[in-house]
Amino acid sequence: MKKWLAGKRFYSNEEVIAETNGDTVCRAEDEHIHLLQTITERAMLKDSLLGELYLQLIKQTTDHPDPNSRVNLRHWALLSLACSVVLPPQRLIRKYLIAHLKKCSGDCISEEGKYARFAEKVGIGLFHPMSQGNNQNPPKCTRKSHHLFLFKKHLFLDHFMDLDDSVEKELLYHQLLHSLRADRFPVTEKEAVMLTALQAQLELGDCGSFDVDYRTIASHCLPSRLVPNLPQEGIMLHYQSLRGMTSPEAKKAFLNLIRSWPFHRATIFDVMVRFKRHLFRSKLVNLKNKVANFISYHFLYTSFAGTGVTTF
Repeated sequence: MKKWLAGKRFYSNEEVIAETNGDTVCRAEDEHIHLLQTITERAMLKDSLLGELYLQLIKQTTDHPDPNSRVNLRHWALLSLACSVVLPPQRLIRKYLIAHLKKCSGDCISEEGKYARFAEKVGIGLFHPMSQGNNQNPPKCTRKSHHLFLFKKHLFLDHFMDLDDSVEKELLYHQLLHSLRADRFPVTEKEAVMLTALQAQLELGDCGSFDVDYRTIASHCLPSRLVPNLPQEGIMLHYQSLRGMTSPEAKKAFLNLIRSWPFHRATIFDVMVRFKRHLFRSKLVNLKNKVANFISYHFLYTSFAGTGVTTF
C-alpha cells in the first residue's frame, strides 16, 4: 500500500515506518545528550556527587559480560567524556580511577581497551597538575579550590580577524586590555587620553556629568605608571566628542586604535645591546617577522629590516 506524503512521490508503508523510526531515534538521542549534560553539570556543583558519578561509572565498566555491547560502550564513552572535563576531587577515587583505566587499557582486542586508553590519555593531563599541587602543600594545610579557564591566544592575522563578530571582538578586547595594563606597549600621552576616553564611553555611555573620576577608568585600560599624570581636561574634551557612539562602536574604535600601532602583534624580548663603550638596556621587538625594532624602555630608538639581524 502506498501513501501520499509531501511532494509528488508515493511512499510505501515500510518507508514511512523507517522514516518515523529515524525521527524517534534522533529525538531519543537528543534527550540523552540533554540528560547527560544535566547530570554532568549537577555533579560538578558538588564534590560528593562528582565522586559518586565516577564510582558508578567505574562500577558499570568493570568486568562487563559483553565488552563490545552497546550499553558497555556507552558507559565507557561517558567515562571518557568525564575524564576529559573534570576529575574527581577525592584523592582515593582518583587513584582508584587510574588503576581501573590502567587495568582495562591492556585489552587490545575489544573496544573497551580503546576507550580506556583514551580516557587515561586525556585524564593524565588533568591529574598531573592536581597531584603536584596536593604534594606541595603541607598535610594540615587546607587547599582552596580554584577554577581556571584556559583560552588559546588569538593569532593577530589581519585576514583572520573579524571585528564584526561579537564573540571574537570581546575576546580580542580583553586580551589586548591585559597587554595594555601589563605595560607591553609604549603608549604616548595622546594615545593614553584617547584610550581612556573610549573606555569611559564604553563603560559609562555618553558624557552626562563633569565629576567623573577618569583615573579609575584609566586604571582599567592603562598601566599604573601613566594614570596619575593624565590630563583630566583633555580626557573630558575627547570624551565629549564621542557622544552618540554605542558600546560596540566604542569597543571597535578601541581595537582599531591599538591595531594602528607599529608594535601591535609584536613579540618583545629583553636584551642587552652594546654600542662601542656604552652599554644600555633595551628591548628587541620582532614585528610581523619582517622588521626588528630596538626600544629603549618606552620610546622607539631605531629600526631596521629583519634581514639585517644575525643569529648566532
